[in-house]
Amino acid sequence: MGKQHRGKGTAAERRPPAGRSSALSAVPAKSGQAGKRGTAAERAHRRAAARRRFRRRLQRLALLLLCAGLGALCYYLSQTILVSAVELEGECPVYTQEQILSASGLAVGQRWLLIRTRAAERALLEQLHYLEEVSVDRRLPTALRITVTPALPLFRAVVGGREVVVSQSWRVLGSAALNGAASALPRLNANFEEPVRDGQNLAFLAKNDGAISVDIFDALQDNDILQRVTAVEMGDTLALGFVVEDRIEVKLGDSISMREKIRLAVASLPELEGKSGRLDASAVGRAVFKPAARKPGSAQQEAPAEEELPPAG
Repeated sequence: MGKQHRGKGTAAERRPPAGRSSALSAVPAKSGQAGKRGTAAERAHRRAAARRRFRRRLQRLALLLLCAGLGALCYYLSQTILVSAVELEGECPVYTQEQILSASGLAVGQRWLLIRTRAAERALLEQLHYLEEVSVDRRLPTALRITVTPALPLFRAVVGGREVVVSQSWRVLGSAALNGAASALPRLNANFEEPVRDGQNLAFLAKNDGAISVDIFDALQDNDILQRVTAVEMGDTLALGFVVEDRIEVKLGDSISMREKIRLAVASLPELEGKSGRLDASAVGRAVFKPAARKPGSAQQEAPAEEELPPAG
């Protein structure tokens, strides 16, 4: 058998089929069109993003300009609006209007918008202890109003060798020597913490003593007898008591059923008009009165007899 020699063939034989050639030539054309379309979309996206960034910059710039304008306006108003009047509402018998205004630090001509009202309130309470509550408010157009509520004295007490006046909120108002009406207040004899400064709350050595004292004064007020009480004894919480008009010494014993004991003692007082002595109400539901000992040289020298008073109805 002879060998068959394969030649390179003619040019027509080496040419690919017509269908295949057209298919291959179409592929790069499609890729080019898609690339052109993708590039155009990217450019549109970039332009939209640039416009958004530009709008945000404009908004920030406008906001900054607005804040700067408002700041300049506020500064201008704060410097030009001045206090035209300082009004005072309420009164305190201890202080004059001039003293209250001076302690507040407020005056006509000050910058109205820069007034620190809370600082003025603190200054008044720190300097004028006979004020219980203070409020400072702005009033349109350019006025200030100070409203004061006076403290109500409740009793006097000796603390650290100094007699002081104490309010109904148990705050030390000041020295009793400076208050001409202090002598009309009942005197509380108890064990207090020392020292105590004016404006501070009165503190007891035993915490329970504070609660007991509040209960005693509340009960005396509820029974409409506090205005006749001249002293309240709490030196020993097992021997509590109070004194009525410096002539009837009421013994309450301990703090158990104290309100009921005080109610019974007060109900027994009408039977003791014009008398002086000791009323023992330490036993719940029972009140025993012992007249005061007669002075030497009196016509009758016998020891006074105790008298059990009938229970109140």
